[in-house]
Amino acid sequence: MQLVEKGEMKFVGIRLQCDSLEDYQVKIPETVGELKARTSEIAKPIDQERILGFFKVDARPSEDGYWVCLQVEEIENIKDGLEGLSIEPSKYAALRYVGAAKDLHQAYANLHEEIAQAGFRRLLDQWTIEEYNPEHEQSTDMIDVFLYDPVL
Repeated sequence: MQLVEKGEMKFVGIRLQCDSLEDYQVKIPETVGELKARTSEIAKPIDQERILGFFKVDARPSEDGYWVCLQVEEIENIKDGLEGLSIEPSKYAALRYVGAAKDLHQAYANLHEEIAQAGFRRLLDQWTIEEYNPEHEQSTDMIDVFLYDPVL
C-alpha cells in the first residue's frame, strides 16, 4: 500500500447500476469495451487509453452505481448514454491488483486491513477509484487495476 494525493478531476463515461456484485463483475469489463468504442464521442479527453472506474461505498441514490470513464479537461458536450462526474481533491491508499475480477473483493479486504494497520480511516462517502492498466486487456478472467481507496 502507498499513499497518493490527487487533485480535482473530471470524467465522462458510462454509469452502471446492477443488482449484485456478481452482475458488476460481468458488466464492468463489458462496459470498459463499450466505452473504448465510444471514446471519439468524449470531448477533451486527457488520455483515451486510460479507463477509470468509480463508486462510493455509502452513496446517495443519485451517486449509486459504478462509473466507467475517461478523464477529461472539462465536462462538456455530453452525448446520450454518457454522464459527467467531478471528484474533489483527496488522499488515497493505493494498491495494484492483477487477477480474476471475481477475486477483486479480496484485494480490497487486504487494502482495508493495511489502511487500518497504518492508522488511517476510510472515507466511505468519497469516491473510490479503479484505474485500469491500459497496457493489459481487461476481462472477467483477468484484470489489471490500481485501486485508490479514499482515506483520512
